[in-house]
Amino acid sequence: MLSTAPGTSRISTRQGQSSPARVPGTLNEARQAIQNTDLADLKPLSDGYRAREKISEYGDVKQRWLIVYSEAAADRASESAANRRDREHEAEKRDLRALEMREFSCREDAEKALSAFEEELAGSVWAEKQVLQAARFTIDEEGVPVETGEAGYLLQGTLVPSEDRLAQLVKKKSFFIVATNELDKERLSGKELLEGYKGQSKVERGFRFLKDPQFVASSLFLESERRIMALLMVMTLCLLVYAALQWRIRQGLKETGCSYPDQKGNPTQRPTARWVFQSFEGIHVLHTRKQQFILNLEEYHRTVVSILGPEYERLYVSHPT
Repeated sequence: MLSTAPGTSRISTRQGQSSPARVPGTLNEARQAIQNTDLADLKPLSDGYRAREKISEYGDVKQRWLIVYSEAAADRASESAANRRDREHEAEKRDLRALEMREFSCREDAEKALSAFEEELAGSVWAEKQVLQAARFTIDEEGVPVETGEAGYLLQGTLVPSEDRLAQLVKKKSFFIVATNELDKERLSGKELLEGYKGQSKVERGFRFLKDPQFVASSLFLESERRIMALLMVMTLCLLVYAALQWRIRQGLKETGCSYPDQKGNPTQRPTARWVFQSFEGIHVLHTRKQQFILNLEEYHRTVVSILGPEYERLYVSHPT
C-alpha cells in the first residue's frame, strides 16, 4: 500500500496496490515539483486537464506522481489570488511609510534597513528606491534654524503590485498532485489515475451519508471482526442502492424535462436521494372500510414516483380495499 503523508486517504484496491492519493501541497517535494513544472511541458490528459509525471520515493516508497494542471482551478484562483496579492501589497506600503519616518545615523545603516525590508517583500516590487541624506538643524536663541553640520539618512521609495507574485499564487492553486504505487503505465494510465482520484469524492460523499446519525449506524458497537465486516458489507450494499436510486431519479428528470424542488424551493434536476427521502416524510396512508387514500402527495412526489416505475406507482395510488 502506498505510504503517504498524514491527511491523505488510502483505500485498498488490488493486492499490493492502493487507490490514488492526493499529495499534500505542504510537502517540500510537492511544492518544488509544481514550481519546476512549466505549462509548455504538460500534455493534454482530458477535458480541462493537462499533466506530466515524475517518479518519487517519498516515504521510502517508489511511486508515480501525476502533476495535474486544472483550467477550472486556474479560473477560480484568479480572483482569490489577486485579492491576496493586493492585501500583501497594501500591508507592505504601510510598512514602507513607517520605515520612511525613521532617521538613520549613517548611510550603511539605512541601506541595511532597506535590504532587510526588500527581502520581506511578497506582494510588491520596487518602482523606485533611494537613500537620501538630510541635513540636521537646530534653533538658535533668535529662533532661526541653523545647520548643525551633522547629517542624517532617510529612505524613500515607491512600491507597485508584483505580477510575479500573482502568477505564483495562481499557479499554486491551479496544480495538484495525485500519487500511486502502480508504476506500470500500461496497467494504469495517467488518465485512469486522474479519473480514479476524481471518482473517490462520490464514494466519500456516500459514506458520509452512511455515517450520518439519521442512518443509525453510528449507534452500533461491534467487537467481532466478522460482524464489523458484515455490517460494512450491508452498508456498502445500502450505498449502492442509494447511488442507483439517485442516478435513476436524476436521469429520469433530465429525460422528461421535469424538475424537483430543492431545499430552498428552487427547481433542480439533480436532487440528492437523501433530500427526496426527507421530502417524502409526512405522506400517510388512510384506510377506510372501502378505500385506501394517500394523503399529502404533491405533484413533485408523483413525478418521482412515475420516474421510478409502475412498482412504485402502485404504492402511492388510492384504490378500493
